Amino acid sequence: MIYRMTTCLHRYLSKHENLTGNVHSVFDGAFNILDTNGHLVGVVSSNKDLGPFSMQLSEEKLSNILQGKQIKFYPKKIEIEGVQYKYDTLELVDLSLSRYKLPNVDSKLLNLRESITHEGSKDGISQLIYSFSDELDDKNLVLNEYSEFIKDRLLSLLESLADEDLELFLNRIPKVIGFGPGLTPSADDFILGIIIVLYSLSIVTDTFLKRIYEVCQNKTTKISEEMLYHSIHGHVSESYKKLIEQLFNDSNDDISNEITKVIEVGSTSGTDFLFGVYCMTSLISKKEA
Repeated sequence: MIYRMTTCLHRYLSKHENLTGNVHSVFDGAFNILDTNGHLVGVVSSNKDLGPFSMQLSEEKLSNILQGKQIKFYPKKIEIEGVQYKYDTLELVDLSLSRYKLPNVDSKLLNLRESITHEGSKDGISQLIYSFSDELDDKNLVLNEYSEFIKDRLLSLLESLADEDLELFLNRIPKVIGFGPGLTPSADDFILGIIIVLYSLSIVTDTFLKRIYEVCQNKTTKISEEMLYHSIHGHVSESYKKLIEQLFNDSNDDISNEITKVIEVGSTSGTDFLFGVYCMTSLISKKEA
């Protein structure tokens, strides 16, 4: 049984009845459907995060879901090769982000930095936080192959943001997009963090956010491209939304639980996303100061 669905997906399915599609990709406790309109629809088990364009089943484990299987969408149910998943009663979840004014985030940024360096995955590109932050120094640090390769390009990307040269920032994105391990490559997760902070604090216009997505199109995986598409409209997964809400909430100083939940996303995705959030928020906070 399907018991939770994002408002974004619910609106879409209400407007597009009798859609069909095929299983695009399968993971532990989740799979994606590529529909006939070219959109990815996520289906997750009960112990996984809802993504911005997804539904959640009551089962903890998903079985017999194979890549390429045909999917049919009907009002109040989906069918996977004869097996029906109904949703007569449904909890709708709104994963759209609010807009905020930047509060004092010094203690939260410290919390974020400590968590990335001590608890985060070391397999993506988050090790570059040592190169970005003046407060960190580890002369014995040996960068992994991904961090070593992308270091100069990533720091140049951040320099363009620090200089508020948005056109240069756009020009430098193609040099990093699609790079790194994972179906959402590490550099994409990092850029996602940047986009979400830009959106949440209204630093750039919605038109500029659209331009960020346009320079990323056809340069990375389908899953990652869809993730970035939803991000420029302010839609993210559950754990990411909770992290951003608490980061920019002036009444709460402790975001440890939210950080831990994000780190658990994927093998490197959550940590690389946090790295992007940390860098962009730090830059804005320094400018404000």
